[in-house]
Amino acid sequence: MTLPLQAVLPRKVGVGVSWAVLACFAQAGKPVLPATEPTMRIAAAANLATVLPSLISAFNQTNLPPNDHMSSRVQGLPNYFKGRIEVTYGSSGNLYAQINQHAPYDMFLSANQALPNQLFKDNSSTYSAPFTYTRGQLALYSTHKQVMLTDAQATFKTLIKQNIPYKVALAKPNLAPYGLAAQVWLMQNHLYDLIKPHMAMGNNIEQTFQFVDTGNADLGFVAWSQVLAKLNQSRGGVTKHMPLMQYNVLPANSYPPILQDGIMLTKTPLGQAFYHFLCSKQGQAILAHAGYLPVY
Repeated sequence: MTLPLQAVLPRKVGVGVSWAVLACFAQAGKPVLPATEPTMRIAAAANLATVLPSLISAFNQTNLPPNDHMSSRVQGLPNYFKGRIEVTYGSSGNLYAQINQHAPYDMFLSANQALPNQLFKDNSSTYSAPFTYTRGQLALYSTHKQVMLTDAQATFKTLIKQNIPYKVALAKPNLAPYGLAAQVWLMQNHLYDLIKPHMAMGNNIEQTFQFVDTGNADLGFVAWSQVLAKLNQSRGGVTKHMPLMQYNVLPANSYPPILQDGIMLTKTPLGQAFYHFLCSKQGQAILAHAGYLPVY
């Protein structure tokens, strides 16, 4: 996913034109090919797919050339940083593996703290120290209102007691922090072994949400931000078809905190500017509006 600050389209050079002629034009002060615009590449946890585009869009509105009278600066963004931002989404575990295999990312926004901290531990002379940018919330979600109840524990107890066939989706705990949080919640409530035969595992939280949203799973543990994004897709339209019974936000103290850390993998000016924006009041407000808990 690419969200450019300015579109840059290189011009094609004709095959029959000699490079000597092009060099002459360049020496005469007439550029032949426009300079490639700097690109900042983010490896982002799948749960951020519903909010990161909004963050980048808001950042773009603050990161304007100094002669633009519409430019509205936020603290930490005193200058204009030319470039564009590209995002690759995936499970934190898979993105971590890609980074260890030297994938060309400039920033890693994980869904947990462990992976950025491990990267820093292994590369402290190269990478900057990790930073916490938000805290996620876990929710139980279903598109089958006859399955869902207002309380998550009661939902599973009813399904088990009445021997109702069902599939419950969660992200793979070894790859996705939201899946690990769901696993811990189930274990703490003595439900894990009982529903294990009914589990459908997603490779990341985005795939897990799709399992439920398309009806391939009857209910599932997802990020509250995903449910909230679904509710807000169509103002006044989607919500009336999605009654309260279809989701339940689990208490934040009922599972390990899903603190999400990031780490700068390179020291690009654009990357540093986006980091400051992410941790600013404006950035935190956008995250909170999308269903996350602010950390600053």
